[in-house]
Amino acid sequence: LVGVAAGVAGAEVAQRLTEDSGEGETVVAVTPLDPLPTWLATGDATVVRLADGDRELRVDLNVTTAPSRDPGFREVWLVDRGVTKFVSLGVLAGGTGSFVIPAALDLADYPVVDISLEPYDGQPAHSGDSIARGILPT
Repeated sequence: LVGVAAGVAGAEVAQRLTEDSGEGETVVAVTPLDPLPTWLATGDATVVRLADGDRELRVDLNVTTAPSRDPGFREVWLVDRGVTKFVSLGVLAGGTGSFVIPAALDLADYPVVDISLEPYDGQPAHSGDSIARGILPT
């Protein structure tokens, strides 16, 4: 059953990779966002090439159950495979958002999409409290 679901999901991703929205946008990559321990969340992240050539990361995240933690905000990151280098793309207000990917950022070097819970502490570094992650195909 898991293999069938993975096959269907893979076919859907392959189809979405070649879609053109008709507005000059092309889907470049898609990844499901999987919850990290203690979180119940679902969603996906999509990289879109815009008509002007810029890239945008579109995040759709639904957190159904969150552990008891101090209030904070959700931040979107691109991370290297070793999970040692983090680039913040911005704050995810609500469950959906679009974020410009810097032109010089190579997604092959930063393929991990990470959504974190960040405390209101004035520290720009990742809190270490990830809600969900996915790896973009490169």
